[in-house]
Amino acid sequence: MKNFALMCLTFMAFFSTSASAALLTYTIENIGKPYEALEGLCVYQEAKGFSFKTDPIDGAIQGAFAQMATRAEEIGADALVGFDIDFANRTQKDEGRVVLCGTLVKFK
Repeated sequence: MKNFALMCLTFMAFFSTSASAALLTYTIENIGKPYEALEGLCVYQEAKGFSFKTDPIDGAIQGAFAQMATRAEEIGADALVGFDIDFANRTQKDEGRVVLCGTLVKFK
């Protein structure tokens, strides 16, 4: 289980943006710290366009975490726990679509 948690945190480090860097993120709900759930939330992000330097899926992931980090800051959350990322298939327009769901929490 520790390796899985480490893998998830590594995954998040890869996709973190400056907006979401301050928000701790965990794919699991039992993080070994007591916390109070503040808000369950899903955000949707879409990014369009593809080049050899940009990938719309990557842009959509970063945008979704930025939205989540903004909401966390608004309500004073310390972390996002139990999150899940769902990807939509790319269309002929090279679109990336992502739904990010999780629970924003405050540590006790």
